[in-house]
Amino acid sequence: VKCKTVMMSNKRFIEAAKSIGNNYNISDNVINTLEEYMCKLYGTDHTNINEARYHLFTKSKTIPDPNRLPPTRDALYQHIKRANYQTREWKLAMDRFYQWESPVGHGWMDTGGVLNVNWMENKPAPDTVLEFASCKCKKTKCCNKQCKCKSLGLPCTDLCECVNCENEPIASEEQKDDEVVGDDEGMDDDVIDFDDLLDEGDDNSFYNFL
Repeated sequence: VKCKTVMMSNKRFIEAAKSIGNNYNISDNVINTLEEYMCKLYGTDHTNINEARYHLFTKSKTIPDPNRLPPTRDALYQHIKRANYQTREWKLAMDRFYQWESPVGHGWMDTGGVLNVNWMENKPAPDTVLEFASCKCKKTKCCNKQCKCKSLGLPCTDLCECVNCENEPIASEEQKDDEVVGDDEGMDDDVIDFDDLLDEGDDNSFYNFL
């Protein structure tokens, strides 16, 4: 209901949605309008989804569940391209002579002859931020995107509280032979100085995590 209400509230949103699938390549103007629409769905007045994501993250009193935050602009862009490609295929389904185009580059990628979803093209976050990613999966075995670590493309670590995890890191032979135990003394897992993290990486990289 909310999706329809927000869509009908702005003629630009309606026109952008109607144009999906008109061509295999979607224009930047349509992408920007759909990005603004996504921001509205999350109750913000931002037009940049990364800024909306950052705003919702920082206003929370606790570290929020990433699954409840808007997607990064990179991930949203890939999703829009997939939706546009699929809609284009549907619109041309009854045309006997239409020129088929490969889905590669339209939100999918070719990995060794296998078509896979291209979830994102940028790093999900600076390395400093990724060190604090953890999950509490109890039933999924960390096998799908509901797992915070899995959604970031990361293996689970000792910070996680998951059960029967199948998203464990693959240790190299050198790591197996020479395990290093870090010193955690004085570290508070729940306290992160995000200003320092922003200083260590560029803003876009940090927004990709938030």
